[in-house]
Amino acid sequence: MWHIWSGINFDLVPYKANTCIIRGYDDIQATLDEHLVNTQVIQFSAFKKPFETEIIEWYGKLKMVSDVMEEWMKCQGNWMYLQPIFDSGDISKQLPAESKKFRTVDNVWKGNINLAKQVMNVMEVCCV
Repeated sequence: MWHIWSGINFDLVPYKANTCIIRGYDDIQATLDEHLVNTQVIQFSAFKKPFETEIIEWYGKLKMVSDVMEEWMKCQGNWMYLQPIFDSGDISKQLPAESKKFRTVDNVWKGNINLAKQVMNVMEVCCV
């Protein structure tokens, strides 16, 4: 599993506003689900004792990746919906407080995407 995750990278595609979006969530999620189940099976093995610490740490990493990917998927969908709305000058003038909140989220999103673009490896990025 370690070897497989060392080769799983984000599939980033350019998106307007000088940023990228993540594509291929389903492929990552399929591998993640399989490895979570396999790790749970190993946790219940009678022969796990010498590797127990590594198994627990590995399961924690997989769970972290799962949680981060789930939140990123939701955030990306909402961000893609709201980004063109709040890029409109009229909306920014009519809803200044909401526009400010969106700019904060926009900056965090772009920062995370830039990190993903630099590192590329899903496990490394999600466990930061």
